[in-house]
Amino acid sequence: MIPKGESKDLEIQARIALERYEALMELSSNGFLVLDRDGTILHLNSACADSIGNEKDDLLNTLFSSYLKQCDRDFFHRFLDRLFEGSKDKCCEVSLLGNTHKNQLIQFDAMPSKNGFETFAVLTNLEEKMQREESQNAALRIQAIGQLAGGIAHDFNNILSVIEGYASALLRISPPDEPAYVALQEICSASAHGSYLTKQMLAFSDRQVLRPSLLDLNAMIVETLPLLMRLVDPKIGIETNLGENLNRVWAESGQVWQVLICLVFHAGERVQQRGKIRIQTCHAEREIEPDFEIETEGGRKVESTRF
Repeated sequence: MIPKGESKDLEIQARIALERYEALMELSSNGFLVLDRDGTILHLNSACADSIGNEKDDLLNTLFSSYLKQCDRDFFHRFLDRLFEGSKDKCCEVSLLGNTHKNQLIQFDAMPSKNGFETFAVLTNLEEKMQREESQNAALRIQAIGQLAGGIAHDFNNILSVIEGYASALLRISPPDEPAYVALQEICSASAHGSYLTKQMLAFSDRQVLRPSLLDLNAMIVETLPLLMRLVDPKIGIETNLGENLNRVWAESGQVWQVLICLVFHAGERVQQRGKIRIQTCHAEREIEPDFEIETEGGRKVESTRF
C-alpha cells in the first residue's frame, strides 16, 4: 500500500505530466487524437478539431470514421482492426469531409498503446504537404536559376567589356562630326547599361558584392530617359519634373536603374493610353533617423538611411 504522502506526490506528478502532454498537443499545427479499438475519439487537440470542423467537446466520444468520406469508412475500420492485431502497416490515406464539406485528403499515422486498447494518431493534410513541397521545389529551382544566371551574366559581362572597349577606342579616334560618332556613343551607353544588368544578376546569384556610391538621381533619370521612352506606348509619353539642388543619394547605380525601369514599365501598363507618366524628384520630409552620415568633398554631410 502506497503511503498517503507519496500517493499525493504521484498525483501531482501525473497532473503535471498530463498538463505538459496537453500543452504539446495544443502547440502542434498537426492534428493529434486518441482513438479506442472501435475508432471512438477519446482525446484530440484543437488542430484536429479545426480540420474536422467542430468543437472539441462535441467531437469527444464520437466515431472518427463518421467524419470521413462514405467510401473510406469501412476501409478505415479494417485498417484499425489490422493495426491492433499487430500489423506493420501503421499509415493510411483517407478523405476527411471537413467543415466546408470539401474532401481533404489526409494521411493517418497511428501507433497503438502498450495496453492494446488505444491508438495515438497524427493527421497530416496531404494537400498542404504537397503545397509545401512545391514551394520548396520552387525555391530550389529559383536557386538553380540564380546560379545559371550568374554564370551567364559573368560570360556576358566579359563580352560587353570587349564591345565597350573597342567602341571606346574607336570613339577616341573619331571626330565628333563623323556620322558614326553618335552611333559609337550609343554603343558605349548601351554597353554600360548592359553592365548594370549583369551586375544585378551577379549580385542575385551571390557572385558579386554591390558597391553603392553617391549618385545624382536627376542625371540618372535624364540619362535613362531615351530607354524608358521605349518601354511605353508612344501615345502615353513620359514627362519629367526634376527638382533643383537635390542632395545626392547613397545607392548602387544598377539597382536605381532597375527600379526606374520597373516603375515606368508597370506605370505604362496601368495608364493604357489614358494619361501620361510623370517622373518627379524633390526634397521630402521624413522622420526616420539616419543609419550613418557621409562627408562629401566639400565638407557637407549627407545622411543615409537603409530601407
